[in-house]
Amino acid sequence: MADSILSFKKRFILALLFGGFFLVLIVLSIFIKKTPLTAPPTPISPTLVPVEVSGTPQEKSSPIKIEPAPAVENNELGTIKFSYQSKNVPNSGTVYTQAPTSIPTDVVARIQEKLIAGGQERILNTPKGQVIFMQKDSKTLTIYLYSRTISYSDSSPQASTPQNTSSLLKRAADFIASLNLPYDNTSGSATYFNEKEGDLVPSNDPNADLIDISFKEAVQGLTVYRQFGSNASTHVWFSKAGGIKKFTYFYTPQYVPQKSVILPTLNEAERMILDKKGIIVGLGRDYQQPPVKSISSTTFTSVEVAYFNNGVDTLLYPIFVFKGTSLTDQSSPLPVTIYLQAVN
Repeated sequence: MADSILSFKKRFILALLFGGFFLVLIVLSIFIKKTPLTAPPTPISPTLVPVEVSGTPQEKSSPIKIEPAPAVENNELGTIKFSYQSKNVPNSGTVYTQAPTSIPTDVVARIQEKLIAGGQERILNTPKGQVIFMQKDSKTLTIYLYSRTISYSDSSPQASTPQNTSSLLKRAADFIASLNLPYDNTSGSATYFNEKEGDLVPSNDPNADLIDISFKEAVQGLTVYRQFGSNASTHVWFSKAGGIKKFTYFYTPQYVPQKSVILPTLNEAERMILDKKGIIVGLGRDYQQPPVKSISSTTFTSVEVAYFNNGVDTLLYPIFVFKGTSLTDQSSPLPVTIYLQAVN
């Protein structure tokens, strides 16, 4: 009899425990507000490109923002004229996603040995990813593993051995080849700069203080543009004395075709430019171009369909690139570059 009473008490206590547990769950479900699992809001961008990249049809890519040129105070182009000959632009393109690649460890080791052997190394863990920093005497090497970017500089004074542009183009190509890095060796171009009060001022003088030999990105036969109208990913900077002062290089990732898209016709693209849907990404030749308050007229002399990547997001998508000249009331004619999204 005592055993049966004890057994009944145990069953009663267990029933109370289970009942209380489910009662707590019901109360929590009623009074605790559920938080929806949504992505944080993204800033409003003039170039929202909701491209389906994977998964269900509801899964969209994050909007990618094209940054306007710093000198632009508004996106007005004044009176617009298209002055190029008839262009044959493709009627379709491809959206690519970037394969999850970094700079291979053997490439990192080779760059370190070639440029700054024996330098003191520090590894920095930043919110964006890992950075390798090396320094030896006047030389500095920084490798941004997360963005596949290599930056090297040498601040030492150099003996004067001035050379012409063609020889500098060859020296730049030989320098990159010595590092065994891929690049577009057909796209070399030279830009001249003078140093003035800490700024770089463009010049037409081959004997300027600095000469930038640049090459386009070698990426699967695609022309890739980045922020502010640049389509060069490799730069070798020479001093007037002929020494290499700086080297920057973007280690090309692999881009994987994701989907085909229909592109606007050239007439449609021009209409979108007239409707102020393009973004002024380059204005003027000076890195420190003063702000331009108003543009009276713009004449476009070239147009091409290329690809855009902002260096952070993984999407590579087609854009129209319009180039020409803008007139203002404040200065002489300024070169201008416009990006127009080609994906809706």
